[in-house]
Amino acid sequence: MWSRCTWILALGLSLALTGWGVIGLYTHRPPGSGSQPPPFTNHHVGVSIADLQELAELTTLKVDLADVQETTLTGNTGTARATLLIAGDARIGTDLAKAKIIKCDEATRTLVLQLPLPVVQSVRLDHARTRLTSIRRTGLWRLMPSEETRTDLVNAAFAEAQQQLEKAAGRLELREKAQAKAEAILREHFRGIGWQASVEWRRAG
Repeated sequence: MWSRCTWILALGLSLALTGWGVIGLYTHRPPGSGSQPPPFTNHHVGVSIADLQELAELTTLKVDLADVQETTLTGNTGTARATLLIAGDARIGTDLAKAKIIKCDEATRTLVLQLPLPVVQSVRLDHARTRLTSIRRTGLWRLMPSEETRTDLVNAAFAEAQQQLEKAAGRLELREKAQAKAEAILREHFRGIGWQASVEWRRAG
């Protein structure tokens, strides 16, 4: 029985991967602000389970992220402040290679799968869409602007932008949305081969 159920599992997951690689779109602007230590401050099928190792991760949510960030460089004789319009995206999904069959009934053609909870698979700062909108200086830095100071400020701003996107992508509400999408995808594709599937989620550890 289990070998047949494993076959069904592999077929269903293969269909899910090939038919629904990425679905869902969500735009998020995280509230609040973050900070950096001085001197910078910021605001803002007939197969076995082993064969499943060859399957890619199922990405169930592609998230568009946006934020406005202000980064400040403070020195002895002045300050420089950069405003950055951040744009990026993240992908959230589950690892199908770690799927397990915990219940299988051929008579009723029902299957219960256990999967690891969705995680953030990738976060990308889109440099083409991210904009440096302004740089403002005070003190002597306003009178004698330095290219080195500008470079340090811009590098710090972009580094913090990447960190802010990673924090935003890890929000619980997005992982829950990815869970719901994954369950819907798998139910639909197992239904297509005549089986009723449900999912139980397994925490890491």
